[in-house]
This record gives sequence, C-alpha cells and structure tokens, in this order.
Amino acid sequence: MIDGGSLDIFIQPRVTEFLDLLIEPTPEFTVMIGNFRMMTVEGCISALEVNKQGHTVMVPQVYVLQ
Repeated sequence: MIDGGSLDIFIQPRVTEFLDLLIEPTPEFTVMIGNFRMMTVEGCISALEVNKQGHTVMVPQVYVLQ
C-alpha cells in the first residue's frame, strides 16, 4: 500500500522487503494516522520509481511506516 492522502507518502515495510528496496535511516519522528494512533517512522526511501499502466512517476521521498 502506498498512502498518498497526506503531505508525506508512506509505505509498509513488507512491501519494501518484497521489492528489495533500500531503506535509509532517517531521524526518528512519529505520525498520527487516521484512527489517531501514533506510529514511528522506521526509515525512508530517497527516490521511488512507480510504474502504472505504462506511466512512470518518480516519488522523491517515501517514509517506511509499519
């Protein structure tokens, strides 16, 4: 899942593992999700190339969130 409904973009760790993406360390911070629960960011991917239906989009920074 990629959540693009906020100012930042988040991806689940299991997706990064499946796609063998390099997770870079990032200063620790927490985010509040839709049910008001606080979660800690585990790292980031500095550039993620997303291909969908023949179109490629480069996402500059994606945070890894459980």
